[in-house]
Amino acid sequence: MLSNNITSPGMCQPPETLQDLKANGKPRPWRQRKQGTSLLSIVYDLLAESDPDHAAKYLNKAQRTANCAPFAEFQMMPDGSKRLHNSSFCRCRLCPMCQWRRSLKLGAQVRAVVSAANAAKISRDKASYGWLLLTVTVQNVPGEKLSAEIDHIHHALNNMAKSASWKAAVKGWLRATEVTRNYSNKSAWYGTYHPHMHLLLCVNASYFKGKAYLKKSDWADMWKHYAGLDYDPIIDIQTIKTIDGQNINDLPESERAASMGKACAEVSKYAAKPADYLRPEDLDLSAETVALLDATLENRRMTSWGGVLKDTAKQLKL
Repeated sequence: MLSNNITSPGMCQPPETLQDLKANGKPRPWRQRKQGTSLLSIVYDLLAESDPDHAAKYLNKAQRTANCAPFAEFQMMPDGSKRLHNSSFCRCRLCPMCQWRRSLKLGAQVRAVVSAANAAKISRDKASYGWLLLTVTVQNVPGEKLSAEIDHIHHALNNMAKSASWKAAVKGWLRATEVTRNYSNKSAWYGTYHPHMHLLLCVNASYFKGKAYLKKSDWADMWKHYAGLDYDPIIDIQTIKTIDGQNINDLPESERAASMGKACAEVSKYAAKPADYLRPEDLDLSAETVALLDATLENRRMTSWGGVLKDTAKQLKL
Protein backbone atom coordinates (compact mmCIF):
# COMPACT_ATOMS: atom_id res chain seq x y z
CA MET A 1 0.00 0.00 0.00
CA LEU A 2 1.34 3.43 -0.88
CA SER A 3 -0.61 5.38 1.73
CA ASN A 4 0.09 4.41 5.33
CA ASN A 5 -2.61 3.82 7.91
CA ILE A 6 -2.41 5.42 11.34
CA THR A 7 -4.04 3.54 14.24
CA SER A 8 -3.85 3.64 18.01
CA PRO A 9 -3.11 0.35 19.88
CA GLY A 10 -6.15 -1.25 21.42
CA MET A 11 -8.66 0.87 19.48
CA CYS A 12 -11.25 -0.63 17.15
CA GLN A 13 -12.08 2.51 15.22
CA PRO A 14 -11.40 2.50 11.45
CA PRO A 15 -7.83 3.45 10.53
CA GLU A 16 -7.14 7.00 9.40
CA THR A 17 -5.81 7.31 5.86
CA LEU A 18 -2.56 9.20 5.77
CA GLN A 19 -2.65 12.43 3.73
CA ASP A 20 0.62 13.77 2.35
CA LEU A 21 -0.17 17.38 1.50
CA LYS A 22 1.78 20.02 -0.37
CA ALA A 23 2.34 23.50 1.06
CA ASN A 24 -0.81 24.72 -0.72
CA GLY A 25 -2.90 22.02 0.97
CA LYS A 26 -3.34 19.82 -2.10
CA PRO A 27 -2.49 16.10 -1.80
CA ARG A 28 0.71 14.90 -3.42
CA PRO A 29 0.03 12.57 -6.37
CA TRP A 30 1.34 9.32 -4.88
CA ARG A 31 -1.56 7.23 -6.23
CA GLN A 32 -1.31 8.70 -9.73
CA ARG A 33 2.46 8.03 -9.89
CA LYS A 34 2.02 4.49 -8.56
CA GLN A 35 -0.63 3.74 -11.19
CA GLY A 36 1.71 5.02 -13.91
CA THR A 37 4.55 2.89 -12.61
CA SER A 38 2.31 -0.19 -12.57
CA LEU A 39 1.37 0.48 -16.20
CA LEU A 40 5.05 0.83 -17.11
CA SER A 41 5.69 -2.59 -15.53
CA ILE A 42 3.04 -4.09 -17.82
CA VAL A 43 4.66 -2.42 -20.84
CA TYR A 44 8.08 -3.83 -19.90
CA ASP A 45 6.50 -7.31 -19.67
CA LEU A 46 5.11 -6.85 -23.20
CA LEU A 47 8.54 -5.81 -24.45
CA ALA A 48 10.12 -8.89 -22.88
CA GLU A 49 7.67 -11.08 -24.80
CA SER A 50 8.17 -9.30 -28.12
CA ASP A 51 11.96 -8.84 -27.94
CA PRO A 52 13.67 -12.08 -26.84
CA ASP A 53 17.15 -10.59 -27.40
CA HIS A 54 16.53 -8.05 -24.62
CA ALA A 55 14.05 -10.05 -22.56
CA ALA A 56 16.29 -10.23 -19.49
CA LYS A 57 16.68 -6.45 -19.36
CA TYR A 58 12.97 -5.81 -19.78
CA LEU A 59 11.94 -8.49 -17.28
CA ASN A 60 14.32 -6.98 -14.73
CA LYS A 61 12.76 -3.55 -15.20
CA ALA A 62 9.26 -5.01 -15.15
CA GLN A 63 9.96 -6.53 -11.74
CA ARG A 64 11.68 -3.42 -10.40
CA THR A 65 8.86 -1.08 -11.45
CA ALA A 66 6.21 -3.49 -10.16
CA ASN A 67 7.89 -3.32 -6.73
CA CYS A 68 8.61 0.42 -6.76
CA ALA A 69 7.42 2.28 -3.64
CA PRO A 70 5.43 -0.59 -2.07
CA PHE A 71 5.25 1.48 1.13
CA ALA A 72 5.88 5.04 2.24
CA GLU A 73 6.98 5.86 5.78
CA PHE A 74 6.63 9.47 6.92
CA GLN A 75 8.08 11.45 9.80
CA MET A 76 5.90 13.97 11.59
CA MET A 77 7.69 17.34 11.79
CA PRO A 78 7.35 19.83 14.68
CA ASP A 79 5.20 22.14 12.55
CA GLY A 80 2.71 19.34 11.87
CA SER A 81 3.88 18.64 8.32
CA LYS A 82 5.07 15.25 7.11
CA ARG A 83 8.39 14.36 5.51
CA LEU A 84 9.13 11.14 3.64
CA HIS A 85 11.38 9.11 5.93
CA ASN A 86 11.70 5.78 4.16
CA SER A 87 10.57 3.97 1.05
CA SER A 88 11.99 1.75 -1.69
CA PHE A 89 12.27 3.08 -5.23
CA CYS A 90 13.23 1.22 -8.42
CA ARG A 91 15.31 4.09 -9.90
CA CYS A 92 14.40 3.20 -13.50
CA ARG A 93 14.81 6.25 -15.72
CA LEU A 94 11.25 6.12 -17.10
CA CYS A 95 9.50 5.17 -13.85
CA PRO A 96 6.79 7.83 -13.22
CA MET A 97 7.26 7.50 -9.44
CA CYS A 98 11.02 7.89 -9.58
CA GLN A 99 10.91 10.67 -12.16
CA TRP A 100 8.55 12.59 -9.89
CA ARG A 101 10.75 12.07 -6.84
CA ARG A 102 13.85 13.00 -8.88
CA SER A 103 12.21 16.23 -10.07
CA LEU A 104 11.31 17.18 -6.48
CA LYS A 105 14.90 16.58 -5.41
CA LEU A 106 16.34 18.61 -8.30
CA GLY A 107 13.87 21.41 -7.60
CA ALA A 108 15.05 21.57 -3.99
CA GLN A 109 18.67 21.60 -5.15
CA VAL A 110 17.97 24.42 -7.61
CA ARG A 111 16.43 26.54 -4.87
CA ALA A 112 19.42 25.85 -2.60
CA VAL A 113 21.92 26.76 -5.33
CA VAL A 114 20.04 29.92 -6.31
CA SER A 115 19.83 31.04 -2.69
CA ALA A 116 23.54 30.36 -2.02
CA ALA A 117 24.69 31.98 -5.27
CA ASN A 118 22.60 35.07 -4.58
CA ALA A 119 23.88 35.32 -1.01
CA ALA A 120 27.50 35.14 -2.19
CA LYS A 121 26.85 37.74 -4.89
CA ILE A 122 25.19 40.14 -2.44
CA SER A 123 28.01 39.69 0.09
CA ARG A 124 30.62 40.37 -2.57
CA ASP A 125 29.01 43.05 -4.77
CA LYS A 126 26.07 44.34 -2.69
CA ALA A 127 23.77 43.30 -5.56
CA SER A 128 21.90 40.12 -6.45
CA TYR A 129 21.92 38.19 -9.72
CA GLY A 130 19.19 38.58 -12.32
CA TRP A 131 17.51 35.40 -13.59
CA LEU A 132 16.35 34.31 -17.04
CA LEU A 133 14.63 31.22 -18.40
CA LEU A 134 15.80 30.22 -21.89
CA THR A 135 14.29 27.41 -23.96
CA VAL A 136 16.03 26.33 -27.17
CA THR A 137 14.62 23.86 -29.68
CA VAL A 138 15.34 22.00 -32.88
CA GLN A 139 12.94 20.41 -35.34
CA ASN A 140 11.44 17.02 -34.55
CA VAL A 141 13.39 13.93 -35.55
CA PRO A 142 12.40 10.30 -36.19
CA GLY A 143 13.10 7.86 -33.38
CA GLU A 144 16.22 6.40 -34.97
CA LYS A 145 17.85 9.85 -34.97
CA LEU A 146 16.83 10.92 -31.46
CA SER A 147 19.99 9.81 -29.64
CA ALA A 148 22.28 11.55 -32.13
CA GLU A 149 20.14 14.72 -31.99
CA ILE A 150 20.37 14.88 -28.19
CA ASP A 151 24.15 14.57 -28.46
CA HIS A 152 24.08 17.30 -31.10
CA ILE A 153 22.16 19.87 -29.04
CA HIS A 154 24.29 19.19 -25.96
CA HIS A 155 27.44 19.72 -28.02
CA ALA A 156 25.95 22.89 -29.53
CA LEU A 157 25.18 24.30 -26.09
CA ASN A 158 28.71 23.54 -24.87
CA ASN A 159 30.12 25.49 -27.82
CA MET A 160 27.64 28.35 -27.39
CA ALA A 161 28.65 28.65 -23.72
CA LYS A 162 32.24 29.28 -24.85
CA SER A 163 31.27 32.22 -27.08
CA ALA A 164 32.10 35.82 -26.20
CA SER A 165 28.44 36.90 -26.21
CA TRP A 166 27.44 34.13 -23.81
CA LYS A 167 30.36 34.76 -21.45
CA ALA A 168 29.60 38.49 -21.36
CA ALA A 169 25.94 37.87 -20.50
CA VAL A 170 25.69 34.59 -18.57
CA LYS A 171 27.47 33.93 -15.29
CA GLY A 172 25.92 30.56 -14.48
CA TRP A 173 23.31 28.15 -15.76
CA LEU A 174 21.41 24.92 -15.26
CA ARG A 175 20.52 22.89 -18.34
CA ALA A 176 17.63 20.41 -18.36
CA THR A 177 16.91 18.37 -21.50
CA GLU A 178 13.40 17.14 -22.24
CA VAL A 179 11.99 14.85 -24.96
CA THR A 180 8.37 14.79 -26.13
CA ARG A 181 6.65 12.72 -28.81
CA ASN A 182 4.13 13.98 -31.35
CA TYR A 183 0.93 11.92 -31.26
CA SER A 184 -1.21 14.09 -33.53
CA ASN A 185 -2.01 12.16 -36.70
CA LYS A 186 -2.99 15.49 -38.27
CA SER A 187 0.57 16.78 -37.93
CA ALA A 188 3.38 16.34 -40.44
CA TRP A 189 5.55 15.51 -37.43
CA TYR A 190 3.35 12.59 -36.29
CA GLY A 191 5.38 9.86 -34.60
CA THR A 192 8.53 11.99 -34.33
CA TYR A 193 10.37 13.15 -31.22
CA HIS A 194 11.11 16.66 -30.05
CA PRO A 195 14.28 17.14 -27.96
CA HIS A 196 14.70 20.59 -26.44
CA MET A 197 16.47 22.25 -23.52
CA HIS A 198 15.32 24.49 -20.68
CA LEU A 199 18.05 26.69 -19.20
CA LEU A 200 18.01 28.69 -15.98
CA LEU A 201 20.49 31.53 -16.49
CA CYS A 202 21.92 33.92 -13.93
CA VAL A 203 23.17 37.30 -15.12
CA ASN A 204 24.56 40.40 -13.45
CA ALA A 205 22.00 43.03 -12.51
CA SER A 206 23.68 45.36 -15.01
CA TYR A 207 22.89 42.93 -17.86
CA PHE A 208 19.44 44.38 -18.50
CA LYS A 209 20.77 47.87 -19.28
CA GLY A 210 24.30 47.09 -20.37
CA LYS A 211 26.17 46.19 -23.56
CA ALA A 212 25.94 42.48 -22.78
CA TYR A 213 22.15 42.49 -23.14
CA LEU A 214 20.81 40.10 -25.80
CA LYS A 215 17.44 40.49 -27.51
CA LYS A 216 15.34 37.43 -28.29
CA SER A 217 16.50 37.60 -31.91
CA ASP A 218 20.12 37.61 -30.70
CA TRP A 219 19.55 34.45 -28.69
CA ALA A 220 17.85 32.82 -31.68
CA ASP A 221 20.69 33.77 -34.04
CA MET A 222 23.30 32.51 -31.58
CA TRP A 223 21.52 29.17 -31.12
CA LYS A 224 21.00 28.80 -34.90
CA HIS A 225 24.73 29.37 -35.47
CA TYR A 226 26.08 27.00 -32.84
CA ALA A 227 23.51 24.28 -33.55
CA GLY A 228 24.33 24.57 -37.27
CA LEU A 229 20.69 24.91 -38.30
CA ASP A 230 19.50 25.79 -41.81
CA TYR A 231 16.17 27.09 -40.49
CA ASP A 232 15.09 29.66 -37.92
CA PRO A 233 14.64 27.82 -34.61
CA ILE A 234 11.90 28.50 -32.10
CA ILE A 235 13.34 29.80 -28.84
CA ASP A 236 11.89 31.49 -25.79
CA ILE A 237 13.66 33.83 -23.39
CA GLN A 238 11.97 35.53 -20.47
CA THR A 239 12.81 37.24 -17.24
CA ILE A 240 11.70 35.03 -14.39
CA LYS A 241 8.56 36.18 -12.63
CA THR A 242 6.79 35.13 -9.46
CA ILE A 243 3.58 33.12 -9.53
CA ASP A 244 1.56 36.35 -9.31
CA GLY A 245 3.45 37.92 -12.22
CA GLN A 246 5.98 40.12 -10.43
CA ASN A 247 9.45 40.49 -11.86
CA ILE A 248 11.88 38.62 -9.60
CA ASN A 249 14.37 41.45 -9.87
CA ASP A 250 11.81 43.92 -8.48
CA LEU A 251 11.56 42.01 -5.20
CA PRO A 252 13.79 42.64 -2.18
CA GLU A 253 16.99 40.65 -2.63
CA SER A 254 16.23 38.51 0.42
CA GLU A 255 12.96 37.30 -1.17
CA ARG A 256 14.10 36.47 -4.68
CA ALA A 257 15.27 32.88 -4.26
CA ALA A 258 12.13 31.84 -2.40
CA SER A 259 9.98 33.31 -5.19
CA MET A 260 11.51 31.28 -8.00
CA GLY A 261 9.41 28.17 -7.51
CA LYS A 262 7.88 28.25 -11.00
CA ALA A 263 11.25 28.59 -12.72
CA CYS A 264 12.79 25.88 -10.54
CA ALA A 265 9.91 23.58 -11.47
CA GLU A 266 10.43 24.34 -15.17
CA VAL A 267 14.08 23.30 -15.23
CA SER A 268 13.56 20.28 -12.96
CA LYS A 269 10.83 18.73 -15.11
CA TYR A 270 10.97 15.12 -16.22
CA ALA A 271 13.31 14.06 -19.02
CA ALA A 272 10.18 12.62 -20.64
CA LYS A 273 6.69 13.02 -19.20
CA PRO A 274 4.84 9.72 -18.55
CA ALA A 275 1.95 10.89 -20.74
CA ASP A 276 4.39 10.98 -23.65
CA TYR A 277 5.18 7.27 -23.49
CA LEU A 278 2.40 5.59 -21.47
CA ARG A 279 -0.88 5.40 -23.39
CA PRO A 280 -3.32 3.10 -21.56
CA GLU A 281 -5.55 2.96 -24.65
CA ASP A 282 -2.70 1.68 -26.86
CA LEU A 283 -0.18 -0.59 -25.15
CA ASP A 284 1.56 -1.49 -28.42
CA LEU A 285 2.28 2.19 -29.08
CA SER A 286 3.41 2.57 -25.46
CA ALA A 287 5.79 -0.36 -25.87
CA GLU A 288 7.26 1.12 -29.05
CA THR A 289 7.86 4.49 -27.37
CA VAL A 290 9.16 3.02 -24.10
CA ALA A 291 11.65 0.82 -25.97
CA LEU A 292 13.08 3.82 -27.81
CA LEU A 293 13.24 6.19 -24.83
CA ASP A 294 14.59 3.45 -22.56
CA ALA A 295 17.50 2.83 -24.92
CA THR A 296 18.06 6.54 -25.67
CA LEU A 297 17.91 8.01 -22.17
CA GLU A 298 19.51 5.22 -20.14
CA ASN A 299 22.72 6.43 -18.42
CA ARG A 300 22.48 9.81 -20.16
CA ARG A 301 22.92 13.06 -18.23
CA MET A 302 19.77 15.08 -18.81
CA THR A 303 20.73 17.92 -16.45
CA SER A 304 23.99 19.77 -15.88
CA TRP A 305 25.28 22.89 -14.10
CA GLY A 306 27.61 25.52 -15.52
CA GLY A 307 29.52 28.62 -14.43
CA VAL A 308 28.98 30.01 -10.93
CA LEU A 309 25.98 27.72 -10.41
CA LYS A 310 28.21 24.70 -10.99
CA ASP A 311 30.73 26.07 -8.50
CA THR A 312 27.96 26.70 -5.97
CA ALA A 313 26.53 23.21 -6.42
CA LYS A 314 29.97 21.75 -5.76
CA GLN A 315 30.35 23.86 -2.62
CA LEU A 316 26.97 22.60 -1.38
CA LYS A 317 28.10 19.01 -2.24
CA LEU A 318 24.99 18.30 -4.35
